[in-house]
Amino acid sequence: MSDKSCPYENEITFIIYQQFFREPNHIIDRSGKKKIKVKNCDIVIKKLKEKIIDHCFLFVERKEKEFIKALGEDFGIETSTIVEHYTAQIESLGAMEDEDMSIKMTMALSGIISVLQKQEISRSHSILREKIGKAVTDKRFTEILNMCAQHADNDLSLLHNLSILTKYSQIVDVQVSPVYFDKHSKLVMKKILKLV
Repeated sequence: MSDKSCPYENEITFIIYQQFFREPNHIIDRSGKKKIKVKNCDIVIKKLKEKIIDHCFLFVERKEKEFIKALGEDFGIETSTIVEHYTAQIESLGAMEDEDMSIKMTMALSGIISVLQKQEISRSHSILREKIGKAVTDKRFTEILNMCAQHADNDLSLLHNLSILTKYSQIVDVQVSPVYFDKHSKLVMKKILKLV
């Protein structure tokens, strides 16, 4: 458990919760309209936040790139593109005052979380594709997923977030049952097969 103080705790909480988690223990879809109660997700979120706070001192010391790299290492993601994008964002904003460090934290952490989310969304699509098999062509499968995403399909969004939760649980070493993801993937598969 982290006992370190971090002046950016509100920003960290916002980024972690945003379009993903609702207290006390629900994973939500991107719109917040649908939710699933998931055992241990509150513990996963708490420990993920602690892991980020453990590296907060780097940000306080204005070592933002080191902060990004340290979290990337913890999360198992490549950070060179994130650092480049973050640097470009900061340069485009010009000189920032000390009070703007919270904006920088939001940008840095958002970049890291975004990369991780994209990887997990891709992974969830690969799992769906494998489970559906030859019942749907690759082209049609992609078209259906794109259509669902464009219409902000709550079930697909929940599946994405359950996949992200699975990754977070691995990062912080807290078990979350695969039943939630498996059950919801079956629901999304049925939707896809109806649209074929």
